[in-house]
Amino acid sequence: MKRLMFIFLLIGSVTYGQSPLVITGAYRSCGVYRNGLVWNTVRSTESGDGYTQNPASYQVANTRNLGVYAIARAGVMFDVSSLPSGSVIDSVKLKLYCTPGFGSDVKGLAIMNAWSMECGTYTLTDYSACQPIPPKILTHKTSTASGYNTYNVNAIPPVTGLSNIAGYMIIGYDYDYLNTSPTGDDLEIYVNLSSETNKPELTIYYSSAPVPSTKKIKIIGII
Repeated sequence: MKRLMFIFLLIGSVTYGQSPLVITGAYRSCGVYRNGLVWNTVRSTESGDGYTQNPASYQVANTRNLGVYAIARAGVMFDVSSLPSGSVIDSVKLKLYCTPGFGSDVKGLAIMNAWSMECGTYTLTDYSACQPIPPKILTHKTSTASGYNTYNVNAIPPVTGLSNIAGYMIIGYDYDYLNTSPTGDDLEIYVNLSSETNKPELTIYYSSAPVPSTKKIKIIGII
């Protein structure tokens, strides 16, 4: 007598998804500057001379005028809470809309990792927070053409005290990044931060957490 035998096999597999997350517009932004007679003091000081919260655009600049040095830096934050939990980040791009200002030999901008200020209030002492601890340059670009410039930052550094917020400092390439005191020209680049148009944009390319899946296979046999 012959009998039919049914065998069910469960075959497991793991699938991954990859998709870019595009975040347009800043969560918060700021600009801060410092003046002084000694370059190294201006660059590493723990107090500022002025700040601006959520400016439409900000003048990132290094200058020496009548013996007085000045450094101006900007910061921009993005809300990255929509990034799926457990995702693996493959690459990150930061787009900033820039307009060159005065200074014929302006070379560009450098992007630094997160800074320590909590972005609810700003005080003059927040200038020290423009220097991340430990300071790290994520990338720099010497292009100063008007329009969007894309920076391959490849990281979403968190802002201390603010969960799911990624922060970047924007500094001048010519002198601040190279730590070389300017001899004259006011070197400046305007960066859109909270403008209604040409907003900052962060694109995160990521692989989502693995998702288990199974397939059921039926085998019919005769014995």
